[in-house]
Amino acid sequence: MKKILSVIICILMIGSMFSYSYAATTTKNKLDIVEKSAEELELENKQGKVSKTIVDITEDEVTIELKLANARDDINKLNQSEIMLVIDKSGSMEDEVSGNETRKNLIFNSAKTLVEKIFNSTSNVKVGVVTFSSSPYISSAGTINDAAVELQLSDNKQAVLGKLNEIQSEEFECATNIEAGIKQAESCYTAGVSNRVMIILTDGIPNCDIHGNYCGYNGSGDIEEVKQHTREALTSTQTSGINLISMMTGVEDSDDQEVVEEVFGTQTNPTAGKFYNISDTDIGNIVENEIFKDVMQIIQYPIDEVKMVDYFPEDVMDNFEFSYVGEPNLGEVSSTIDPESKTITWDVGTVRGNESAVLTYKLKLKDLNDNELLNKVIATNEKVELTYKDKDAKVYNVTLSGSPKIKLVQYEVEDDSVSPNILSKTGEYSAIVGGIALIAVFIITYKKYKKMNF
Repeated sequence: MKKILSVIICILMIGSMFSYSYAATTTKNKLDIVEKSAEELELENKQGKVSKTIVDITEDEVTIELKLANARDDINKLNQSEIMLVIDKSGSMEDEVSGNETRKNLIFNSAKTLVEKIFNSTSNVKVGVVTFSSSPYISSAGTINDAAVELQLSDNKQAVLGKLNEIQSEEFECATNIEAGIKQAESCYTAGVSNRVMIILTDGIPNCDIHGNYCGYNGSGDIEEVKQHTREALTSTQTSGINLISMMTGVEDSDDQEVVEEVFGTQTNPTAGKFYNISDTDIGNIVENEIFKDVMQIIQYPIDEVKMVDYFPEDVMDNFEFSYVGEPNLGEVSSTIDPESKTITWDVGTVRGNESAVLTYKLKLKDLNDNELLNKVIATNEKVELTYKDKDAKVYNVTLSGSPKIKLVQYEVEDDSVSPNILSKTGEYSAIVGGIALIAVFIITYKKYKKMNF
């Protein structure tokens, strides 16, 4: 009888051990990705690509990115780009502005870095160089000859760098005839080339023009006419289709700053093109980085008048809450989904070369426990319609018909609330170890019991 009782106790202990290691489960719902992104669509004229992608997902919310990238890598293989550097050679360029460094050296060293980066970043580009000051002879100052074409447009990087080194080693003198520099540079572009850029680098207000006005170094002339003629040269350059980028540096006097604004305007409201009005300490960053970015955006062609309309299906309208993740990086977008058209409209504007327009929004599931949606594949949108113009103002219409897709799925989780006796994994291990120990104790006790009875 004792033997039977001992065996029963042992069996009960082992059964108890396994009952304590049991863990109950329950089911929960969560969103899952079926298709992460729509098929990337290349624009009709191969200027860029439009895409729509899931960039994040949580239990009840999905984050989606709509993107248009201006990424036409082959554009420079098909089209010539021409860039004219128009650089101040007046006497003030010899001023020391940083230790023993002259403004001339700061500008020319930065210009050489700019040229290196342009040639290293693109193909089928030509660069030329014009300098301007005024004639050292007052009797002949105030003419187109105050500027000189130092180098005609060239696709040889070393030739351009060599010419900049040569000019930099020369002595600069006399006054500032910016109009002459602009007009000489305009004459260098090739007929029929539409992709043209002019970069003006100067350190002083204009005090000469090409109409006989000479106001520097005891000269005579009408400064108001000089300002007017220089401003007109800037605007006519832009009107003719030349992309203008101007940098003024080293002008600290308040009266001179007034003249700068009269001629060039301000950085936020320039007379023409892009304008930087900076201190000498900013020359390197502006020329080597900011102007470089401006040039690359221009010569790789912008996508103009971009507009995107995103259409949403009934499943999204009925079951999800919509919200933006911040503002789009370019343009303006409607405040929310239009309930009648079931769309959002994004007026992007212009997407320049190597630039991307990005809009991000979230779709949050209203009821995570809506089991009627289980395993139903939901397209996050029906389509995206895109309209835009190319550099020749031709209008294109394209449709991104694919869509990222999601669905609501169930998954199992451990539920500690089902029974207070259900153990964690740590508890399970403890129960097993304890059970083994009890079995060992039982065996030893049983053997001793047998010896005592024989």
